[in-house]
Amino acid sequence: MNYKGKQINGKRLFVVIPSLQSAGPIKGAVALCNGIAEYIDVTLVPLKPTHDQPNFFIDHRVKLLSFANLGWKEKVTTYREVLIKAGGRGKTVSLSFCLQADTLNFFMATYSNIISSVRGNLTDIYRLEYGLKGSVAAYFHLLLLRRFDYIIAISHAMAQQLKRFGIRRLITIGNFIDESNMEGFRFQCKDESDRFRFIYLARLTRGKRPDLLIDTIRLLVLRGIECHLDIVGDGPLHKTLESRVKDVGLSPWITFHGHLSYPYDVLQKGDCLVLPSESEGISRAVLEALFFGIPCIVRDVDGNRELITPGVNGELFIHDDELVEVMYKMAQNKELRQIGRNLLPDAFRQETNVQCFLKLVLS
Repeated sequence: MNYKGKQINGKRLFVVIPSLQSAGPIKGAVALCNGIAEYIDVTLVPLKPTHDQPNFFIDHRVKLLSFANLGWKEKVTTYREVLIKAGGRGKTVSLSFCLQADTLNFFMATYSNIISSVRGNLTDIYRLEYGLKGSVAAYFHLLLLRRFDYIIAISHAMAQQLKRFGIRRLITIGNFIDESNMEGFRFQCKDESDRFRFIYLARLTRGKRPDLLIDTIRLLVLRGIECHLDIVGDGPLHKTLESRVKDVGLSPWITFHGHLSYPYDVLQKGDCLVLPSESEGISRAVLEALFFGIPCIVRDVDGNRELITPGVNGELFIHDDELVEVMYKMAQNKELRQIGRNLLPDAFRQETNVQCFLKLVLS
């Protein structure tokens, strides 16, 4: 059933997030709140303080209930009281994003229907970020999820991964961006240039593999390809990568922009987004690029094959040494760049997935 245009009373949705910082899972939660607020009563619940100004829009219909100034025990008791007052289990749904929010939600099973939205390959992401400690944290997180009423996976590949760890009651609902608000950033035309511009938009961490792009650009330049790489993002590898670019003499071909709260101008000047991550849920940067009509090159891992159709809205690769040929092919094919067109598959569109969430909340 499609609920478009209908205001539905009787159920309240609470969306628990770690904070209001500008991170991918948080933007996903806000995109959901903004979309679903048209239909039901929704409250956003950040658990920690936010030191930077959020770079996203929150709809005026979304209520905000911050627990940022409460200790952990107070968060549990206060949230329990809020859910009971709102009608308790059967009348409320508590949806959590990320480990800290899932931990709080774990204690609410008696007082609300609890759902977790899992945003990536937990074992790989934790291991790549934190090493052995990350593997322990991933195991703990997966154990928590077994008590939830439902687990939402943002791709079919992710759902299969979770099943292998004994997670049941799984529902696949694609990741999405806040399209209605992103539309205001869209360019209607792009300055043409002889240089083919590749964009990297992500944190500069080991698991994201920005180092691979530097090697690949060097090989493309040696082949005589007129290209440029814009690196947007910050992280622990920033200084190391900048030094490496200078050492190999690639400064004229690679620009570091650092972290940009609103990277959309740089993004839309590009011809292709490249994200060679070794593990990825459904990248928000890729979703944003496709929304703006920019094809993407990503590694064929996790759910990327569900998002990218080779030759239609991008290309896939598996092994590191394949990337140079894929980027070379893309640089010869500017036709994939669709100015003003949305290249997102329907399974990753905002309205499609808001309707899926709404059906789950009302069930």
